[in-house]
Amino acid sequence: MVDQVVDSNVWLAYFLPQDALRQPAQQFPSEFQAGQHICHLPSLVLIETCGQIAHQSQVCPILKVGLAHRSFLAWEQAGLIRWYDLDSNRLSRALDTSVQLRLKGLDAVIVSLAQELSLPLRTFDMEIQQRYPNATT
Repeated sequence: MVDQVVDSNVWLAYFLPQDALRQPAQQFPSEFQAGQHICHLPSLVLIETCGQIAHQSQVCPILKVGLAHRSFLAWEQAGLIRWYDLDSNRLSRALDTSVQLRLKGLDAVIVSLAQELSLPLRTFDMEIQQRYPNATT
């Protein structure tokens, strides 16, 4: 089993069939569903993912957001996802990461969590991949 931090763009590719990154994301869902990964996520990833699903969905956005939310809850109950709140210590580390690596908001939070936990970060964001050496696709 591989523990990793997973960026919201990977989840979007999973939930949105029209997502441009759907093709490179095809391997992750089956591995994840089979329990091969434990995903460590800032709680903000849930908000970002569901917000983007609502924003990008032309048909039935509320149903699609509900499906995503229920999926995350089921995966948490199955022990496949662990959530991390943005407490004052994480906020401070994310601010430092933002400045040091020149990353925007949630990107800095996600990278900072990966650093805190000493885990690889799965992301499709090229900027993160270029600036954070422990990021992979």
